[in-house]
Amino acid sequence: MRYFQKNLLKIFSFLSILLLASCASSNNEAFLKRDLSSELTILDQPIDINGITVSIIDNQWYVIQADINKTKLILFNPPETENLRVMDLAQQENLSVIINAAMFAKDYKTSIGYMKNYQNINNAGFHPNMSSFLLFNPKKENLAKVKIGKKSELTNYHTAFQSYRMWSPSDGILWKKGAHYYYQVALVGTDNMNNLYFFFHPSRIDIYEYVEKILKTIPNLNGLLYLDGGSHGTLYLDKPLGRSWNAKKWSLPNLLGLRPLP
Repeated sequence: MRYFQKNLLKIFSFLSILLLASCASSNNEAFLKRDLSSELTILDQPIDINGITVSIIDNQWYVIQADINKTKLILFNPPETENLRVMDLAQQENLSVIINAAMFAKDYKTSIGYMKNYQNINNAGFHPNMSSFLLFNPKKENLAKVKIGKKSELTNYHTAFQSYRMWSPSDGILWKKGAHYYYQVALVGTDNMNNLYFFFHPSRIDIYEYVEKILKTIPNLNGLLYLDGGSHGTLYLDKPLGRSWNAKKWSLPNLLGLRPLP
């Protein structure tokens, strides 16, 4: 009987950890069945303000395109994000867009992969299953201002974080079809023309299908990374650009922001 109770306690503890995981992408069934696409701000045509263009594709998901020559991409980490809602951070830092900056651990601070921002090292370790990095703030003028790159390129950039590679021109789509259904999914992509792209799908979708849709919409991408999804999937858009998701609700540790350059 004591052996049974001990194992039952282990099972209960394991299930509790799963439920409390800070970056859970599998969530309660009621929410997953909810049609979030009806809550989109429907745009008659793309809105372009200060180098940032927001489009709604098929009345279902967002594409945010930023000219990196006209906007400043910023990584925010604790302690500057602690106890500060996403919306409040946007107003404080004069940001037009905020989105997730990779998944984070249960301590609600640390990225699950490598992450640095100048002298602030959020996580010095490398995740064994993550093969790509978002790199920006280059140390030399002849380098790309923002790119999806490799570990060997980290020394060339002041700011970088590790994440799951979704797709590359050489390897194609890396996630299996029908294996992952998430909601409020945030992705980031780049091209060869100094454009940065954020993608956000509010309602539940097969990730493989989502990447296919992205590649048909933006065929000139040169890389695509996963940022986050599920209950912590976040998108803030300044009022002229559209609506926001979880910006009023959440204080999140690691975020990407876009600020128009003067």
